[in-house]
Amino acid sequence: MGTEDDPFAGMTSAERKRAHERIILEFVYRPDDFDEIDERERPDFALRSNTDTEPIGVEITQMFPDGSHARVHMMPGYLESLWKGARHRHRDDVDRLQSTTVKVTDKDGNVKHENLPVVLVEHPPTRSDFHTVLAETIEGKSGLHYDYTEFQHINLIVLDWFRLDFNAQRYSASLLLNDRVRDALRTTPFREVHLLTYDTGPVRADDSSSSEDIRVEPVLKRVPLKELLLVDRFYCACAGIHEILSETERDDAADYLNRVACEFVTRRLGIGRIVSERGGPHVQFGAAAVTLTADAKFEILEYLEHSYGDAEPIEILERLTAEQEERLVQRLREGAFEPGLAYETHDPPSRSRRTRADLVDEA
Repeated sequence: MGTEDDPFAGMTSAERKRAHERIILEFVYRPDDFDEIDERERPDFALRSNTDTEPIGVEITQMFPDGSHARVHMMPGYLESLWKGARHRHRDDVDRLQSTTVKVTDKDGNVKHENLPVVLVEHPPTRSDFHTVLAETIEGKSGLHYDYTEFQHINLIVLDWFRLDFNAQRYSASLLLNDRVRDALRTTPFREVHLLTYDTGPVRADDSSSSEDIRVEPVLKRVPLKELLLVDRFYCACAGIHEILSETERDDAADYLNRVACEFVTRRLGIGRIVSERGGPHVQFGAAAVTLTADAKFEILEYLEHSYGDAEPIEILERLTAEQEERLVQRLREGAFEPGLAYETHDPPSRSRRTRADLVDEA
């Protein structure tokens, strides 16, 4: 990509970083929904609407498989320079980034490109690498000092540069969550951790009469990871408790099952708290709450950026026996919620207008 194609051309490193952060912010938040968006440090943004007494804080970060990937994406012209045979800009990149040329043909063998310059990545990242870096990212950001008294709450947005296969229409929660990631989400002070990751899975054809799936260009999706953790563990707990109770003479009605699940998830798994919402117990965690209704349907309440309102903490005394709990814990190690959660992202207005002149005008 030449300078004429670079929307950030002419910016300093600090200006470029800030422009990137603003665009990432706007994938999740529409600027028109707020009266003020203040750029600052730790967290990166303060969002205020006219009805708020305190702003919402948002911290932005990007997640790369390693330093070589980060340099390719963040250092202007680095990839193009490698295509032209220039030296690597970091010694770790010498073995990691291999510059060569390839011939590209179509399915019939017709040559489409001859001697096309490419950079091959040795040892491409794995799903295990993804889990490790995601957990480290959440842990690292959670350990920084933020003055939470200034804000209603603070959220974290993580842009994923791993580019692993991800079918947002249907996936197991274990694809994004392992034990370490779950622990990081369970203990983080951020109200929500939004993962921005690309959907590479198939979608239905526009023609409703067609039953075939078609694959499209990857589309950026938002996954609220704390909400995913809550739904994943609660859903699996309910399924396991239902199986356990079916072997006994205990009541397995939905309302009783829900109470036992709420108690188990909050006490044994350390996820959220039990509150009374809509006349019944829910597990509230991050920006969401979940329950099993009287007609045995799962209900998710999303608070988004709103306060918890009048939701009052409650205590539940019903619980499984120690032996039953251990069976359930073992079951949870083997199961995960499917089809997962994924939401659309917004089209950032700053992506088309954010230039050096904009930054200077705002100074």
